[in-house]
Amino acid sequence: MAEFKQLILKRKDDFSRNLTEKLLVYALGRELDYFDDCTIHEVGKRLKEREYRYSELILGIVESYPFQHRRIEQ
Repeated sequence: MAEFKQLILKRKDDFSRNLTEKLLVYALGRELDYFDDCTIHEVGKRLKEREYRYSELILGIVESYPFQHRRIEQ
């Protein structure tokens, strides 16, 4: 487990991008497309600036354009 933790710490950007993608898919209720790359990049930038806090990841997704303008099907 310690080795896994060290690997994640060495690759923070890769880990945070992957986690952002997975949570964004869940939040939007759809697969990602090429136009979602901008959102992923902006959330990643926000995370890096704010020391990779999980709360910033959630806020970044909730405040993103795709989340704010998603279609809710009933």
